[in-house]
Amino acid sequence: MLVRVHPRAASFREFTARPPEAEVPIPYPVAEVLVIALGAYGAAGVVFAVPFAWRGAGALDPAAGRGTWGFRLLTLPGAVALWPLLLAKWRRAAKSGEP
Repeated sequence: MLVRVHPRAASFREFTARPPEAEVPIPYPVAEVLVIALGAYGAAGVVFAVPFAWRGAGALDPAAGRGTWGFRLLTLPGAVALWPLLLAKWRRAAKSGEP
């Protein structure tokens, strides 16, 4: 196992010990595309989550429709993360007329 020491490491804790095959460089353009895609996914999730918390949750579950604003705020992070799944469920519920 190789121990690589950063030339400016101030303490023992800043040393990294890892096998050489563990270093897999990601090309900058690939990393840039991944960050942009993650940002776009998050932005789309935020745009979706607000109307979903306001109306969509009640369309999927009647108990959620009677929920307080505190409950709706608690559902926002999950709606941002799972927006494609929730959008599909919301569309199905709107077409069939039931959750």
